Amino acid sequence: MAALAATAVSLFPNRFAERYVGSVVPRNLVERRLAITGVTAGDTATAAVLGLSRLVSVSNAYNATGPAVATVAVDPVNNRILVGTGPSNVTLYLTVTGVPTLTP
Repeated sequence: MAALAATAVSLFPNRFAERYVGSVVPRNLVERRLAITGVTAGDTATAAVLGLSRLVSVSNAYNATGPAVATVAVDPVNNRILVGTGPSNVTLYLTVTGVPTLTP
């Protein structure tokens, strides 16, 4: 089990890859579509690596080069995502929802 670096994470597609969600203003949740490269089963990624301060939910991930879908889950105690069985050194595409990191 390895922790993924921030350099492995990018918004996908580069444009229109994130949006604020929620029905109450201010909208405190952001949804991001991400591409994560070099993912192997058992890898983890913290909320900070994904550009969030707190993770709320994550979708299942898919690999564009193969039909496999990887199970991904949120670990709420350690505030990270866990990649389940399946992939080996692939690029996964997924959607995460969480509280954005605020910059002063």
